Amino acid sequence: MMCVCVLLSMCDDYANEHHIVFNAKKSKCMYSPPHRYRTLDQGQNPIFQIEGHSLEYVNEWPHLGHIVSAAGNDNADVINRRNILCGQINNVLCYFGKCQSVIRQKLLFAYCYGLYGNVLWDLNNRYVESVCVT
Repeated sequence: MMCVCVLLSMCDDYANEHHIVFNAKKSKCMYSPPHRYRTLDQGQNPIFQIEGHSLEYVNEWPHLGHIVSAAGNDNADVINRRNILCGQINNVLCYFGKCQSVIRQKLLFAYCYGLYGNVLWDLNNRYVESVCVT
């Protein structure tokens, strides 16, 4: 953990030297221990700082359009993608509901694909079935 503090200190030094301002509010920490230790009480997390401001700890955070979880599962990302898919389907049906079924089907296939990155999911995840039902 000391290594991270040293790296953040180096970032602070570089920022001061080159007149760069890092925004600690946009940076987050996520503690994700090895799977066998996840049920144990880990106590207090170390405090990391950028320019004297402490970084906030989160259990889930979006990264490149996917929700990364400290628990190491895909639950939040799968649910988020399912909700996006439902919204896209509803938009197509709302605006093009009176079109011929062949046209609606082509629109659904073309527009309703909120599954970017689904190849990363664990297909044994119980929430993947809800995406299939959708």
